[in-house]
Amino acid sequence: MRLSGKKSKAVCILGMHRSGTSMTTRMINLLGVHLGNPNEVISKGGQFNEKGFWEHKGITQTQQRILRSLSRSWDTNQPLPENWWKMKKIEPLMRKLSTIIDNDFSNKKVWGWKDPRTCLLLPMWNELLLNKNVNIHYMIVVRNPLDVVYSLKRRNGFTLEHSFQLWLLYVLNSLYWTNGMQRMIIDYDDFLQNWELRIQEVAKELRVEPPQETIKEKMRLFVSPSLQHSSSTIEELKSCDEAPPQVIQVYEIVQKALASSTYFSSKRCIDEIRLLYKSKYGAGRKL
Repeated sequence: MRLSGKKSKAVCILGMHRSGTSMTTRMINLLGVHLGNPNEVISKGGQFNEKGFWEHKGITQTQQRILRSLSRSWDTNQPLPENWWKMKKIEPLMRKLSTIIDNDFSNKKVWGWKDPRTCLLLPMWNELLLNKNVNIHYMIVVRNPLDVVYSLKRRNGFTLEHSFQLWLLYVLNSLYWTNGMQRMIIDYDDFLQNWELRIQEVAKELRVEPPQETIKEKMRLFVSPSLQHSSSTIEELKSCDEAPPQVIQVYEIVQKALASSTYFSSKRCIDEIRLLYKSKYGAGRKL
């Protein structure tokens, strides 16, 4: 995919389900990030996502097919097989995603996509975009795992144990497979309450124009702090008997990264993420 000899910028919004990825995606869309043909973008929501999903149907459906081909689904809390993206049965699905990128995002200066399943499929995306003229920037949206597991209990009836492991897989995968790459971390609760300040930081990070007043008005109409049904503290997470130590460790890394972008890009942070990933899911990739 070429853009007058210059790299286009792809913005990938990562995050566990029930963590504010839809809100974040719509906000960066209002900043001018292209999400695809409007007919392909799921802008309508439902009972548990009133403001819309803002996902590209083709990407989401293809990623669902990839997980099914690996005998997985979005709520499987076990990691995918080693080197799964190199399997022959994945090749046609990768080509499908490549075609979507070429058809829907070619000649767009800044474009992006969101589907929480991407957290599980990151090595494929890293390889897929490697040979395209694309500069990838990851935005990782994180919500306190305690609020996520309670939300999944209300919506899906999941046990806390299952949901904690699901949160860990999504978030640790996101951190590990973006190690050393362009990335920014966003706190859901903070963004919801302080969006006017945070959206300026996002615009600066992505090197796009900050929102003018007409765009800010659309953002004001879109952001609804009233939809925030719970906002737990890290102390409450630590006092939860069902919370695994590794979940707490990963969330502590997130908190340090939010407090210091220097830490987030440091060798110390990369090593901490790598160690946690390997101890939980195996050797993984070399960085």
